[in-house]
Amino acid sequence: FFQTYGFVTGPSRISDKLSGAMASGQEKIDILIWAKFPAEAFHMELYQTLGAIRGELDGAVRLGRVKPQDIKFLSRKYWIEKIDLAPPEKS
Repeated sequence: FFQTYGFVTGPSRISDKLSGAMASGQEKIDILIWAKFPAEAFHMELYQTLGAIRGELDGAVRLGRVKPQDIKFLSRKYWIEKIDLAPPEKS
């Protein structure tokens, strides 16, 4: 059930800005991930396998250098609320 639910609802969790970045052919993208509840060890381990955790911003986990196919994979998780393109990091 959860797998089917994720395939059907996953694309709606990806913002339009992020969809555009994914379609542009970028190999790795910095993203913001909002979950439906606070992340636990399991969630953080999954994030770390997909990219580099770069902190938090506005209640979201900032994940750097994520492949577009991994963004699609994350969007299918029932506990993901939304995923957006991260703003450029300040130096």
